[in-house]
This record gives sequence, C-alpha cells and structure tokens, in this order.
Amino acid sequence: MTTTTYYIPTETTPTTTTTYEEPISDGYQFFLMGQYGGNGFWNAGENNNPAVTVTEDNREYTVAVKNSGVTSENDLVLILQSNVNIYDYGTENETGGYQNGIENGRLDIEVTSIKVDGQEIAYQRSENPLNVDNNGTSLRLNLHNKWGYPAVTDISPNLTINDGIEVTFKTHGLFLEPPFASSLTGDINNDGSVNVEDATVILIDAAASAVSGISQLTEEQVAHCDFDGDGVCNAIDASYVLQYAAFQGAGGALSVPDWYAEIK
Repeated sequence: MTTTTYYIPTETTPTTTTTYEEPISDGYQFFLMGQYGGNGFWNAGENNNPAVTVTEDNREYTVAVKNSGVTSENDLVLILQSNVNIYDYGTENETGGYQNGIENGRLDIEVTSIKVDGQEIAYQRSENPLNVDNNGTSLRLNLHNKWGYPAVTDISPNLTINDGIEVTFKTHGLFLEPPFASSLTGDINNDGSVNVEDATVILIDAAASAVSGISQLTEEQVAHCDFDGDGVCNAIDASYVLQYAAFQGAGGALSVPDWYAEIK
C-alpha cells in the first residue's frame, strides 16, 4: 500500500492522507473530494464517498458522496479526483520541449451528469477545469473550487442537499496503446527500409499540413511513424526515423519498437 499526502487549498487548509493500492495495473481510482455543509470528504471512502475503478475510456462511471448539508459560495468545494499520473502521458512537442498529459491534450474527463438528491443540476464546463492535486501529479477535474488555480465555479455554490451528490463522467486518453506498439516501423513509404526518404515524406507532409491544416498521410502511415504517440507525424518523428536509420547503418539490429523503447 502507498500513502500519498495531499494539501487541499481551502480556507482552513486541512492536511489529509489518501491511501491507494499500488501499483494500479487494471485501472485508476476516481472519487469525489471536497466539503459542503460542514462535512469534509478529502479522502476516498472517508465520509460516504467511495472510489470507483475506471478500466476503460468513453464509458460512463458514477461517483457519489452521501451527506446532507446546505452549501454556500464560501463552503462548497467539489473535485473529481483521481490517481492518474499526468506525467505517464507526457510527450515532446515540435520544439523539443516536454508537455504533460494535460498540456498536450491527451487526457480529459467529460462530465455527463451531476445530480443533487437525484435531480439534475446545471453544469457549465469552464475553459481550464483540469489540473492536479497538490502532489503535482494526480489528475483532477474541478467542479467548484474557488481556491483552485485557476478558480473553477462550474456548478452553483448554493445548494440544499438532503441525500448527496452524484457525478457521472467518462475518461478520454487513459488507455491508449503505447507509442511503441507493434505497428511502429518507421517505414512510412513502405519500401522495406527505414531511411532519409521516410523522414522526407514526414517533413513534406508536416510543412504542407501546417498551411492547410490537413495531413495527407493515411492512418496506416501515421501508425508506422508516430513515435511519440501524439496522433500525428511531424519533425519529432522524422528525427527518430533518422536516428534509427543511423543506428541501423552502424550495425544495430534492434527492431524499431525495441530501439525506441530502449532510448526512451
């Protein structure tokens, strides 16, 4: 068991400890975290707020907290918290910089329903509701958290709750194939070798699509050359093609997926 300590930014800034079973091999834990009506529920299962295990994307899951109370703007904090490490989904950008799973747009949490005492309430997603817990790595979606960075107020802060709150959601991007899947060959022109010609095809298409906004590469071609797994082939992938060609030229015998896994 692994214990992670979180520092929650509220008016009283309570220090809390959340315990997860690690490593997570078959899914990720999601739960509602926060406070209202004098009830705090900062840890999964602490105060009638059990976690659910998410095992696939684009499937609805529901988390709930079962408490009564009257909320106010200064009292309500409601966060959909997970133990997803956003740095497990990081990629390099075209200039060689690093982007985590939020910054590169790979990870998302889509709320499909929020109910109070079984009745739907209004939810309007703001521009930047995703961020991380105070451990700096764990993905969360802020529903109402005026102490967040940035502050998020996507549901009304004024609610009377007799039974509890339920949030239904879907995840996106958690269960993608690894970027070095078996389809990765580097041979984008399908001539049986990996060389500068493949890199040239990638660079020409990247330059043209930067102007038109549309890539002419097929899904199969992208699968062959998308080293970093961001869904496109660009200058970064072309550089990997050239590196692998040089590796082969120096007598290297690893397959493309094995070589990429080794250098990463």
